[in-house]
Amino acid sequence: MLQQKYYNRKTKGRTFQAGDEVLILLPTDSNKLLLQWKGPSKVLEKVRENDYRIQLSTKMFHANIIKKYWKREEEDMSSNDVT
Repeated sequence: MLQQKYYNRKTKGRTFQAGDEVLILLPTDSNKLLLQWKGPSKVLEKVRENDYRIQLSTKMFHANIIKKYWKREEEDMSSNDVT
């Protein structure tokens, strides 16, 4: 029990709702040992406590390889005065 507590000391719970946009950590096309974040994709449903069905060909992924996607706010470039 002590080892489990030590191993999990910095973990954070992740929860997603249906409709959230997420990024998924998947192997690259050229090398299965290299991983990269792909997306954004939409969460369709929560299957179990840590498993979610994602719109990426409707596969199921564990919460450990999913992270929330945050859209950048668009900046208005025309309002900047450059002299």
